[in-house]
Amino acid sequence: MTKLPVELFATFGVGLGVGLLLHKYALAASSKDAITSTKGLSIEDQQDEVRRLVRPNILKLTPYRCARDDYSEGTLLDANENSLGPPLHDDHLLRDEGLERYPCPYQIDLKTAVANLRYSLSPFPPLEDKHVFLGVGSDEVIDLMIRIACIPRVDSILITPPTYGMYRVCADIHDVNIIESPLYNGFVVVDEAYIDFTGSSESSLAPLVTKYRRLVVTQTLSKGFGLAGIRLGIAFGDPELIQILSNVKAPYNINKLSSKVALDALANVDRLHANVRVILDEKQKVIDALQASPYVKAVYASDSNFVLFECANAYQVYRKMAENGVVIRYRGNQHLLNDCLRATIGSPEENHRMLTMFASVSAEVQQA
Repeated sequence: MTKLPVELFATFGVGLGVGLLLHKYALAASSKDAITSTKGLSIEDQQDEVRRLVRPNILKLTPYRCARDDYSEGTLLDANENSLGPPLHDDHLLRDEGLERYPCPYQIDLKTAVANLRYSLSPFPPLEDKHVFLGVGSDEVIDLMIRIACIPRVDSILITPPTYGMYRVCADIHDVNIIESPLYNGFVVVDEAYIDFTGSSESSLAPLVTKYRRLVVTQTLSKGFGLAGIRLGIAFGDPELIQILSNVKAPYNINKLSSKVALDALANVDRLHANVRVILDEKQKVIDALQASPYVKAVYASDSNFVLFECANAYQVYRKMAENGVVIRYRGNQHLLNDCLRATIGSPEENHRMLTMFASVSAEVQQA
C-alpha cells in the first residue's frame, strides 16, 4: 500500500487535519457527500440535522447555571470562594488577577476574538461567538463530540489513520467502535491543529460551518501560538451543536489565566506570524539537510511545525538518539508509516543538535 505523504492529511484535502465522522447513519456515497448530502430531506429535517445526530438523553440536558448568571457584582458570597485570595507573595505577578473567583463559564470575549482571528475576508457568513466552543485542549473537544453523539456499544467513529491517537483513546473510554474507512455519514470533524503553518487564513474550513451543519472544525493555540501550557482547544460549529457541547462541558473548564493569556496572544497576531516564518525557515533547512542525508529514504511534505521522514532502522535510531539526549518521535507503529520518524522544528540550536545526532547515530546503527 502506498505511504501517505504526510502524517495528518485528511480526506478533505486541506493538508492539516483529519476527518472524524460520528454516528450510526447510512454510508454516504463519497467523502464529499459525508458533508454535503441533504438531498431528499425536508426543510424541517435539514434544520434538525444536528439534533438527529445527538444522543436523546444529551438533548435533554440544560447548561449549568450559577448565581453569577443573574448577579455578578456586589458582595459575592454565593459560590463558597475564598475571599482572602490565594497564598501568593504580595509582589507576585498574579496576585491581583482575581484567582480566588471562579472564571466566566461563557468566555464571550475570547470566543469573539477567536472567531475574528482569520476569517474576516471569507465569502461565507461571518463567524460569531455562537459558532465557537472552547475546551481544555482539543482533547476535550474530541471527547465531548464522541460523548454527545455516540451510544456506547452501539455507535461508531470513523478515523483515517495515520492520525492523532486521542481519537482512538476517547472512543475506547466511551466503549465506542472504531471504523477505518473513508465512507461514512454523521458529524464530520476536521482537525486543524496546524492551521497557522499553512501560510494562508483561507486554508481553514472553519467558515464552512455556517453552511454545513454537521461540520465541526477544531483548532488549538498549542502549535502556532506556542501556548501548549494553557491547554486551550477550539471547536467551530453550528450554534445548536455549540450549545449542546456547552451543556455537557464542565462549568468552569477555561480558567482565568488561560483566558487572559489567550486574549493577549490573539491581539498580537503579528508576533504569531513572525514566529511562524522563523519556524518555516528552520523547517526548510532541516528538510534540505535530511534530503541530503544518505540515511534518509524520503521526507514527506506537510503544513506543520514538524518533519516526517523515513529512514533505515528507524526504531533503533530513535532509541539511541533519546538515550543521548535528543528526543524525537518514532511513528513506525502507525498505519502506513513504517520506518518513519517525526522531528518537531525547534530553535536553530536544537535543530542543529538533532541533525548532528541523527547523522552520528544513523552511521553507528548502520555499522552495527
